[in-house]
Amino acid sequence: MKKPKIIGLYLLSVICIFTFFYLHNSDYLSSLIEKADNFRIQNGFFIFLISGLIEYGLLLIGIFIIAVLTYLLVQKNAT
Repeated sequence: MKKPKIIGLYLLSVICIFTFFYLHNSDYLSSLIEKADNFRIQNGFFIFLISGLIEYGLLLIGIFIIAVLTYLLVQKNAT
């Protein structure tokens, strides 16, 4: 792998992890879910489900990219 591609992928994973923490700690998302839940219960659950999938998807993508790149770099340098 080329060096700029590796740095870019590491940067992408760090951005995904920081985005997860931002979404997880934001008050805007919880207030949006509360407003949707007051409007209709089905809407609140749907928004809660989608936001959870997006949040934890970003976290898993960030961790997975770091783990795979680190494994490939260690394996490449060991041989």
